[in-house]
Amino acid sequence: MESAFKAKTDLLEREYSRELSTVSVRAREEVQQEFLHSALLADVIRNETAELNGELTLVRVANHELGVRVDEQACTVDRLRVERMESLERIRAERDRTVHELSAEIARRRAVGKAAVADVNRQMERLWRDDEVTISGRRSVWATECQHIKDELIDAPEAIRAQVCHETDELKGSLHLKNRVIAQLDRDLAESSTVPSTSCLGCAELKREVLRLNSMCASNADEERRLNTVVEAAEFRIRVLVEKSRESEANVELLTEMNAERLKTEEERCMLAEQVSNDRILLEEERRAMAAQLDAEKQSLKLESVDKLQLDHFLGHLDGLQVEFRLSDVELIHIFEYRVSDSKIRTVQDCWARRYREGSNTTWCGTRSAFYKEFVQKSMSAKMVEITMNSTRKAKETVREYAWRISDAA
Repeated sequence: MESAFKAKTDLLEREYSRELSTVSVRAREEVQQEFLHSALLADVIRNETAELNGELTLVRVANHELGVRVDEQACTVDRLRVERMESLERIRAERDRTVHELSAEIARRRAVGKAAVADVNRQMERLWRDDEVTISGRRSVWATECQHIKDELIDAPEAIRAQVCHETDELKGSLHLKNRVIAQLDRDLAESSTVPSTSCLGCAELKREVLRLNSMCASNADEERRLNTVVEAAEFRIRVLVEKSRESEANVELLTEMNAERLKTEEERCMLAEQVSNDRILLEEERRAMAAQLDAEKQSLKLESVDKLQLDHFLGHLDGLQVEFRLSDVELIHIFEYRVSDSKIRTVQDCWARRYREGSNTTWCGTRSAFYKEFVQKSMSAKMVEITMNSTRKAKETVREYAWRISDAA
């Protein structure tokens, strides 16, 4: 029995040793496989760590480059803003100086115009008084001369003619009477040839009287011819004076025309003064329009892009545009979409494109409140969470695009 027990014990020991060797070999193989697997895993981890370190290095380099670019862009923006402010100040100063010069020129021209109008008024009044004095003096002189001419040269020849005719009639009557007496004496002398010498003496006296009367008739004829000559000279003078009176009447008509022209000149002066006042009003309106245009240009220069303006000021400016130009909600939303699409902020464009697809921007009030709530009231952490949790974008974009998007959001 002991031999059988030993044999059985040996058999069990051999089986146990065989199983132990098998288990040890299997354990050794498993350890070797685990070691190989751990080495491979370490290599994989090392490779992934190297890749992650490389990506982190790229991110750091990108962040550094981005920081440098942001600093450069900030410096550039500050410099451009300073230059723009300087240019705006210079433009404003130049325009203010131009407006001041124009105002001074307007004031100077207005003063010159007032002085010229006052001088013209004084000259016209002086000329009017001189014309009135001249016309009144000439009228009195011409009336006196005409009356004198009428008294001396029109009535005098008539009186002379009447007197000459009267004297001629008297001489003719006396001559006719004496001729009848002479004829009677001749008949008496022929009838009686025995007349005493006293009768001859009477006849001689009568003949001398007849001769004297004939000479008186001849002298009266000469006097009549002389008087006719005087009358003709007086008539010539009358004609000359009539021509002078006609010239005087022409001068009076000329002075009347001059007075009419003076009145016309007065009316033209009034019209010119009214035109000057109208031009002055138009100039004032143009100056006010120019000042309003300058103010509008100053305000328009303040309208910058979305990425250079504060959102409060931008939305307030759009509200001002709607009130100023009476824009509808649709027109203002189109302007807002154009300004948003013109900006360089990708998150603004993407978010607004999503809201546009969802149909959220139907009225300006809703659009304004949504934009303000999305990009003004939301904190940076919420924005960063929304950006980083975008799995679709994370699966498609590169590290550089991710860095740029983070920078845009910041």
